[in-house]
Amino acid sequence: MSFNYPVFLSVEKKKCVVIGGGNVATRKIAALLACGAEVTVAAKKVTQKIRRWSAKKKIQCFIREFRPSDLKGAWLVIAATNDPELNEKIFKESQKRRQWVNVVDKPPLCQLIYPSVIRKGALTMAISTNGASPAMAKAIRKDLEKNFIPKYEQPLKKIARQRRQVLKTVGSVEKRRQILNQLAQGLLKGI
Repeated sequence: MSFNYPVFLSVEKKKCVVIGGGNVATRKIAALLACGAEVTVAAKKVTQKIRRWSAKKKIQCFIREFRPSDLKGAWLVIAATNDPELNEKIFKESQKRRQWVNVVDKPPLCQLIYPSVIRKGALTMAISTNGASPAMAKAIRKDLEKNFIPKYEQPLKKIARQRRQVLKTVGSVEKRRQILNQLAQGLLKGI
């Protein structure tokens, strides 16, 4: 299986279900919450952080065995358990329901995989090795964060301001595109 169609998804206000309650599940939940998802968790045991999110009503949490009904209405499903048979069951159930599903560390049981992500202001970059080596993707991400991203932070802020002005004042779509391309090229030359 090849994961070669890169895309950024909006999960804001969408039901996302995480099956599992360990450290990996906790990281997946944190990322979903940061993006505004409505998260439901089902697991026999959960971390203290998951318990706190549940107590604060940031997530809905069921501390029990997975039930297929847990997937009802889910837009995205993440299976993050240590049980390969359960992960496969979750995958098959999600397939029947035509839901996006990620079984952590099992690319053949996924419609999507998670890249290593860099977020710096308005800039978001995702690095993927197509599932070949998540560790290598992480190493590349760290290198980019250190050596590449800092030099783009200020130019991106500047062009964002300029873009807002161009969108307000230039009526022609083609002329806007031309001006914005020239601005971007000029900023890149200065780096």
